[in-house]
Amino acid sequence: LTAVLMLRWIISENIPMSNGYETMLTVAWFAMLISFIAYHKAHIVLVFGFLLSGFFLLVSHIGQMDPAIGQIMPVLNSPLLSIHVSIIMMSYALLALTFICAITALSANLLSVNNRKPLMESLQTLSLLFLYPALVALGFGIFIGAIWANISWGQYWSWDPKETWALITFLIYAAAIHTR
Repeated sequence: LTAVLMLRWIISENIPMSNGYETMLTVAWFAMLISFIAYHKAHIVLVFGFLLSGFFLLVSHIGQMDPAIGQIMPVLNSPLLSIHVSIIMMSYALLALTFICAITALSANLLSVNNRKPLMESLQTLSLLFLYPALVALGFGIFIGAIWANISWGQYWSWDPKETWALITFLIYAAAIHTR
């Protein structure tokens, strides 16, 4: 996956985040990178990373996404936009890992796994371990995106669906932290 992303970057001469296909590849790459980094904390994270990476790769190949490398609009060819998108994709990979922790906890609870309590506590700790940096990254990503939008379009916020849902995602996950 790293080699594919590097080749796409070399061929297109742009960071590989210019369309939906490349973005899904990047999120899959971030999910694997984060799971390799967190592997020493909990070995199950590697399984979570492989599941999420496979899911993102599946989505990139079965959807209406075009894998062709093409030219991007000049306004999108900005280093600030590349930073914004990479930070947002990293935060979404972290949030996806918290989602997998929650699904695992719910499955263990429904299947009445023996010694559930230690498993639930470790999954909750692991989820929080991913949630805090995810919220920080998402907040920075939204902020950098607003700066880029002001430079490119002349306004910080335009209530675009992507902007709005990034903010809604940020607020919902922030509520989970504020209840603690």
